[in-house]
Order: sequence, then structure tokens, then C-alpha cells
Amino acid sequence: NRGNNSGENVLYSGTIGGAMEAALQGIPAIALSQFMGRATDDLDDPFEAARIHGPALVRSLLDRGLWDDQDYRLFYNINFPPVSAAAVKGSRVAAKGFRRYSAFSLEPHISPSGRKFLWIKGGPQHGPTLPGTDVTVNVEGYISVTPLRADLTAGLHSGRLLVPSIDTGLLFVIGIVHSLLLAAVRGRERAHMMLT
Repeated sequence: NRGNNSGENVLYSGTIGGAMEAALQGIPAIALSQFMGRATDDLDDPFEAARIHGPALVRSLLDRGLWDDQDYRLFYNINFPPVSAAAVKGSRVAAKGFRRYSAFSLEPHISPSGRKFLWIKGGPQHGPTLPGTDVTVNVEGYISVTPLRADLTAGLHSGRLLVPSIDTGLLFVIGIVHSLLLAAVRGRERAHMMLT
């Protein structure tokens, strides 16, 4: 993949999605991404770090990595740093980071056919994350190896998370009342439109 899939980028990456689906199908899966930056911009091959260091790292994970048979099987996310192959300092197992000071922005455009659309622009990718997390080790010149699972459930702590018990009969009644109110509002809107 061209561009990093570290930090919060993991959550909407097609590359990660492909590896996740393979893992769900019981296939050992590894996502590979090349972090881009100033140092890779000047290279004849901006994928040099991934091309040189990737095969041995993938072989090592396939031979000696942790693989399991759980419902949400383990898969790996590898991000190569935004440096030349010679400048790579090694590899680190790293947790997924979060860029706190990076946000997306929207830029309005008009297509050649005249349709309006919004172009989503990513925020800065080289911003700081917690020490030892994927973005940080990548920016420091290391390859990050992050074990992942498709299960996005937040840690559930019974006793700490209070969810009120809801009677399904009550939900049915609430649904009917909501539908009747919505129909009444729409009927009033139609009547108002016919009068004006």
C-alpha cells in the first residue's frame, strides 16, 4: 500500500480490510504499507524500504509469528518507515497509535459534469503519538509490526457499564407511537404545502 496504515488509519484502510477478511476466512494475513515522507519523495523507488526488508519480515512472521484459531483470528499490520532501505533501523512490535492533533478537512469541489462534492483531505501523518506506538516507531525509522484482530469490542467491564433493561413490548409501543407522530407531522407538512 502506498501511504501508511498506522495509527487511526487502520480503522478505514482497504489494505487492513483485505487482511482482516483473509484472517476471518482462516488465512494467515499480513497487511503491508509504505509510510511516505520527504526522504521517500527523492528515491527512485519510494517503496525501497518495503521491497528490501519486506520479504524476510513476512517469511519470519509466517514461520514464527503467533497465529491462532480464535473466532477473530490474529493478523498483522506492517508499516515501513518513511526512509530509504539503508536508513531503516530495524523492526519493532508496536501498539496502534493515535494522532491526537491530526484531523481531516473537507474541501468543496465541482466535477466536470457540474456535480458538487466534498474532497476529504487527510491531516498531517508525521505527528506525535505515544512512545512505542506504530506511528512513533515509523517516524523514528523503524518498521512497525502490529498484531490486530477484527473484534472492535471495547473492553466490557460488568458492573461498570450500566445499561437499562428495556422491555421489548415497550419498544414496540414506542415504535408505533413514533410512526403515528411522524405520519401526523408529514400530513401537516403536506397540508401546509398545499395551502401555500
